[in-house]
Amino acid sequence: MFAGKAGYDIRIVPPIASNSYFMSEQKKIPEIIRLDAHHHQPLRAGGIHLYVMSVNEMQHDEAELASYLNPDEEVRASRFINPEHGRKYRCVRGMLRKLLSHYLNMAPGEIEFCYAEHGKPSLKGGSSLHFNLSHSRDMAAYAFSRDHELGVDIEYMRPQKDLAGMMRHVGSSKEQAEILGLSEDDAYEAFYWLWTRKEAFIKACGRGLGMGLRSIHIGTRESDSPISVEYKNERLPEWFVQDINPPKIYKLALCSKFLNG
Repeated sequence: MFAGKAGYDIRIVPPIASNSYFMSEQKKIPEIIRLDAHHHQPLRAGGIHLYVMSVNEMQHDEAELASYLNPDEEVRASRFINPEHGRKYRCVRGMLRKLLSHYLNMAPGEIEFCYAEHGKPSLKGGSSLHFNLSHSRDMAAYAFSRDHELGVDIEYMRPQKDLAGMMRHVGSSKEQAEILGLSEDDAYEAFYWLWTRKEAFIKACGRGLGMGLRSIHIGTRESDSPISVEYKNERLPEWFVQDINPPKIYKLALCSKFLNG
């Protein structure tokens, strides 16, 4: 799936299977370019920039990143019972501001956010830049686009004591059938493919968990190709979800819209 220099400027151009409905409808997905925090390039129309970072490595620059936070963010960081969680929050939010500053050409501390009804952040001032972030345990993911709303989700693969019970809450009937009969290890991995895809889709839509996870069908099988999204048994032709090769013991998915034309 990846080509180019390791670590940055990695273009992810997912193959589209010949039997996919994307082929018949001639769908065009954005070019996904994976970067690291030390390498930047212009974000052009038709592209998505993706960063996947270790929060532990960010903590080497914790003082700098924390200095970018506004008072509300600092208050939130101070409310974590576990100080380590507060430090990670400062790093993750500070890094978001640092990355945004390169696209907006302004100081990280001057960036102002607003929040939709279900908490999705956007930029004040009518900027056309779309972004999303996700943080799980020791990893964070950030995505940026100038074309469409997008959502990204990274999840540490925690053991699940009652995987079947979780699937009854989050899986469509077809997804539950897909997992039925898999070995324990395969079912565990399939669940996290499912979870990250649905989280990425919900975050891209900005509509929250009230959509009903069981009403969304994205599938549980690993795929190199873009994946279609169904909601209440209707295919949503404008959306796609893409699995991304994550660090070990994590799963990672990105959701956005097809390009016009």
